[in-house]
Amino acid sequence: MPRSAIPNWLEDFLSSLKRSASAEETWAATLGFFAKQGLDRISYGYGNCPSGNPSEAQLSLLLNWPSNYLKHYVDRGYAKYDKAIAHSISHLTPRPITQMNMTADLKGPERTSLIEAMDVGIRSGFHFPLRSPGRFKVAGMTVANGMTPLEFSRLIAGRKLQVHLAIQYAHTRMQTQFATDDATRISITMREREVLLWSALGLESEAIGDRLGLSLATVNFHIAKAMKKLGASTRSQAVAQAIIHGIIDP
Repeated sequence: MPRSAIPNWLEDFLSSLKRSASAEETWAATLGFFAKQGLDRISYGYGNCPSGNPSEAQLSLLLNWPSNYLKHYVDRGYAKYDKAIAHSISHLTPRPITQMNMTADLKGPERTSLIEAMDVGIRSGFHFPLRSPGRFKVAGMTVANGMTPLEFSRLIAGRKLQVHLAIQYAHTRMQTQFATDDATRISITMREREVLLWSALGLESEAIGDRLGLSLATVNFHIAKAMKKLGASTRSQAVAQAIIHGIIDP
């Protein structure tokens, strides 16, 4: 889009992203921007899904949903039934959430999670899959509100391209900032990185020791240190977190 074709409301948002000093500030600016557009239910997910199966996706989520519903969403494991996540994995084009979530075609937890989302004001919106170079293999953002589909269509008419651009800019900015924040916050040594990488490739501690010339106890020591730094309670959780944070890329 030519610079002259960018409307003032989008130009102001891009300027605010340039001024943001952290991913947290970028997310706050993104929420503020969309609130001004009448979109007050925003979710952003990013991570990896090596298998292509949404239920196995290793994702981090940012959401401004009501806190009680957010806890409920996490506790019930609704992410694995979330059609937006599945759409990000298998598609590149934006899609109205009403088309992804046809209640007549859904059963069990899929249907329940959708109905409960509608009850807290997530009724109409668009989901935008995101692809860009870097460590986030899967990403997507949903912008929504409590309007009827017809009201929402009128609200976003003529703005979908600009909204998509705003989302892409926010995603790219946060991707860069998350990488910087993670590098500062998580100090993983080269040896810890090596044992995590070989663990991700399916090797057990003894086999890792053989490859690296380390004793079994030393390998397990480095794995334990990495687990603590990543806030993981198991080796598989540590590997998943290392992939999400861009520490390893198996």
